[in-house]
Amino acid sequence: MPLAQPRKGESIGFCIYPSGRVEFTLANPEMVIWASIRHWCSQRAAEFYALNTHRIYNKRTRSAVAWNVGLYVQQASEFYDAASNAKPNTAPLLYYYSASSAEFVG
Repeated sequence: MPLAQPRKGESIGFCIYPSGRVEFTLANPEMVIWASIRHWCSQRAAEFYALNTHRIYNKRTRSAVAWNVGLYVQQASEFYDAASNAKPNTAPLLYYYSASSAEFVG
């Protein structure tokens, strides 16, 4: 006896087999994110993005912007490192300072 033709319509996503996949990293995800943020501390990287993304053509201005971006990122990174080692009643304030400092970069 042949099987009936499947019904027409949209799938509701139900599947009898698990469709999840496992993704993992060898490092702490926060460390990976902060490593990519700290990339902005590099004078050459910051100048590259200032020129190619933000179209700052004046070399002196581009250098000054890159220098300031590096300082903000270092400050945010130091606040984050301090918060990760702080006691629970102090850490939230340091995390806030870290996010506030990083906000100037983004």
